[in-house]
Amino acid sequence: AVVEPYAAIAIGFVGALTYIFSAQLILKFGVDDPLEAFPIHGVTGIWGCIAAALFSVEYNQAEAGYNVRSWGLFYRGGGRLLGANMIAILSIMTWTVAIVAPFFFVLKLAGMLRISEEEEIVGNDFEGHGGYAYPEDVIETTEAEETIKDDPVSMNPNAFRDRVGLDGLDEALDTAPPHV
Repeated sequence: AVVEPYAAIAIGFVGALTYIFSAQLILKFGVDDPLEAFPIHGVTGIWGCIAAALFSVEYNQAEAGYNVRSWGLFYRGGGRLLGANMIAILSIMTWTVAIVAPFFFVLKLAGMLRISEEEEIVGNDFEGHGGYAYPEDVIETTEAEETIKDDPVSMNPNAFRDRVGLDGLDEALDTAPPHV
């Protein structure tokens, strides 16, 4: 609402790049963020606050009903808006860490911060919620299970169990019909 359309396109483009870069960076450092919440909400949110302070247009602020005191740095608005937004970013980061860190610490002490390695292999959708979230998970697992049922003799049950992470596979193979 306070930037020009061309600036919105530039902001979106840079936002996409910051997301891609930060998502790859947290993978490189081994941070466990499977939903990529930090790159999406944290990093691109920070970029959005900075971008507003760079590209905000005085006229657009007035049209939006703001009491215009400062506007974007790229429009000779001075650094006041950028400074205010940097303080806001630091305040939000401090507040978030202060609230979340004790919560995660308690979860870690209770042994509830991470799921087991076995649950990671099968998938938390199935283990935690009793079903698959995505149709391709159901199809992939069903096809693998059908392969074992159709030809249990030629399949290596340990390899399948390791790949898919199913417990009790030996019992399932024992009850499977004999190979014809």
